[in-house]
Amino acid sequence: MTSSPDRLAPHTRMLVHPLYLAGPGDTTAIETSLRGTGRWGRVVTRAGPLLAGPCHDVLVAQFTDQDGGWRITQYREPLGMPLWTATFSGSTPAEITTAFTAALDQWLNTADHDHRPISPIGILAERGWESSEAAGHLYRHSPDSHAYLRLSTRDFDEYAELEGRCPAQWTMYAGVEQVNGERWQAHFTAATPLHLIREATLALSSPTPVERPLHAIPERNLPYVTAKPADTTPAPRSAAALARTPHRQQLGTRPPTPPGPTTPPSASPPRGR
Repeated sequence: MTSSPDRLAPHTRMLVHPLYLAGPGDTTAIETSLRGTGRWGRVVTRAGPLLAGPCHDVLVAQFTDQDGGWRITQYREPLGMPLWTATFSGSTPAEITTAFTAALDQWLNTADHDHRPISPIGILAERGWESSEAAGHLYRHSPDSHAYLRLSTRDFDEYAELEGRCPAQWTMYAGVEQVNGERWQAHFTAATPLHLIREATLALSSPTPVERPLHAIPERNLPYVTAKPADTTPAPRSAAALARTPHRQQLGTRPPTPPGPTTPPSASPPRGR
């Protein structure tokens, strides 16, 4: 971390990178981004809020009675058999989940469902994430080794995957330690539209810092993130003092042009006697 946290107030707004170690952020944005379109209905269940897509064949549910995580499911028809499922644990950075749901809303609102994007694995390769293989899985690891995207290459039962009886085909993971400390996971079953996983992957590996209050960054992650205060404008008192400084010249302005020579007044004619 670039600034010592001991010298900053807990609510100091920070610009943090990488995203996957920045903490969950504002998770309310996930729901408000969908409701703001006017295309999603909402009900509150015992488990948490539930949003239904325009044709009622897609459900986005938050489980506030558990860890606050999200589950997105598309069905063959309303209340029919599930086609695919994506789950995000409650500590998943909100920008990643929002990238997925925003792309989902756009996909449902267009007649063109013919997407052939670059594979999420390919995106991470272009961004310098390293590749490895182990026990029927292909991995892309972040340069700092604190995050990965895993693709299962094993044969599996589609229904067992949807029911959670075997791992999903795609998994995102991030954490400083795999056993202890702050960590999060996201899972996507095999039939999840690839371009939706792609959008989540772009957010996962984004080089752009995100904003967090200092107290919201997991303490265990502080040594492994780059963070600096987001507000670099001078304090009001300092700005007022600068304004009172004599002979202050603004940057980029031309100095005032000195006045030209003054013409002396003509002598008065002598009075007649």
